[in-house]
Amino acid sequence: AVDFQTITHDSDIISFHLPLTNEVKHLANHAFFNQCENNIILLNTSRGQVVKTDDLVEALKIGKVKAAALDVFENEKTGTYTEGERAMYQQLFDFENVIVSPHVAGWTHESKERLAQVLLKRIEAVV
Repeated sequence: AVDFQTITHDSDIISFHLPLTNEVKHLANHAFFNQCENNIILLNTSRGQVVKTDDLVEALKIGKVKAAALDVFENEKTGTYTEGERAMYQQLFDFENVIVSPHVAGWTHESKERLAQVLLKRIEAVV
């Protein structure tokens, strides 16, 4: 195990794989990015709220974060975005050094087949 200070001091790439708890909500924030000794590459495939998005956008602007890859977002309900969130996410998506993708780790052939079986049983129960 490595302590948090060593991670922020020595890492070039930081990848989050965390459940969302009060302790890690907005862990990657302004203070975190400033604590990183190196300009980092950030990966988040855990929970969107681990990263404070507006702080990530600022860190990308100043080069504190060299690149980011995200498949989760702080607010994943696009229909609920405020104007400010729309603008913030547009800035994030406009960076050429940011990669975003859908969070579909559970979508395997087996999971799709199981989902189809469950849906079929529910339809049969109604009909």
